[in-house]
Amino acid sequence: MINLLRNLQLNKYFLSAIFVFAYLQSIHTRIGLNHPITFLTFTPEAAVTSFISACIIFLVVDEVIRSHDQQVQRLDIRHMLKMLFISVIICVCIFNIISLLVSLAFSTISRNYVWPVFIHNNLNVLLDVCIYGSFYLVYWYYQKSKIVSLQVAAHHQAMAENKIAQLKSQLNPHFLFNNLNILDQLIEEDQKIASLFLNDFAELYRYSLQTSGSNLVLLTDEIQFACNFFRLMEHKYGSSYSLVIDQPIYASCDKFIPPFTLQLLLENAIEHNLGTVQHPVDIRITIEGDNLIIINSRVKNIKKKKREGGRSLENLQQQYAILTHKKIQLQDTETEFRMQLPLIEFQ
Repeated sequence: MINLLRNLQLNKYFLSAIFVFAYLQSIHTRIGLNHPITFLTFTPEAAVTSFISACIIFLVVDEVIRSHDQQVQRLDIRHMLKMLFISVIICVCIFNIISLLVSLAFSTISRNYVWPVFIHNNLNVLLDVCIYGSFYLVYWYYQKSKIVSLQVAAHHQAMAENKIAQLKSQLNPHFLFNNLNILDQLIEEDQKIASLFLNDFAELYRYSLQTSGSNLVLLTDEIQFACNFFRLMEHKYGSSYSLVIDQPIYASCDKFIPPFTLQLLLENAIEHNLGTVQHPVDIRITIEGDNLIIINSRVKNIKKKKREGGRSLENLQQQYAILTHKKIQLQDTETEFRMQLPLIEFQ
């Protein structure tokens, strides 16, 4: 009973609609009886009585629903009819008991309990239960569907966040171990450069830790991270690889992309192309509309890395599939690798 009252109290629009319906029904009944249309035709006492009866019906239907809660988790006409039938039986009994008590109190049993009047009153109860009971069943299922929809949305959101967390957990060790391998090689080749590399790497890993809890980062922040990362690569490869970033990108201060996106693509360009001082691999990052474009020239790699870019590109595609309905577009030819990344906006 308390739950019903709290539920109905929260939805004042539903109760208002029920009262308006009862009021219009009372006016229709009076006009249908060929009564003259006067001020009394529009008085609300009959509507108030019908509204009270409707609340009693709501209470009965609500209790019937709760007693069969396991059977009404989804919209099912058979279950709805079953709930309505049980509610009709209970309501007819309740209203007849109330009518009997009122008749005893006012000594009107002989007038109210003649057969035509009894049949007429019970038919009215039957119609009221069918009408108002149906209203409440539809209202209950509507509220239930809203709750289920919110639960499903929350479940999908949790699953998406969990999936992104798993993908990012793959990237952090990937970023760490790759750069530690480079550091190990530089220590053998040039300890001074290795020291500079280590300082730059510490700054980059701080960014990695700062973005570990974020699904998206500002494009401008990711561009700065990419520039710092590329400087690390220059410690090892010198001018065998070049990076150009078009200026219009810096104006896109309200756009977002997944963290480590550009670092992964720079790594991909370096690992899958053998750049030299005479034939460097040119990497360009530009923007076209709502898309970020990353292009690198192709230089045959003797190691013959996999053309599809390995796990890093697959990881990136999975993140975009979760975060937005827009897809990554790839173009891979003998002379150029081009990737188009949709930029994401917060609504």
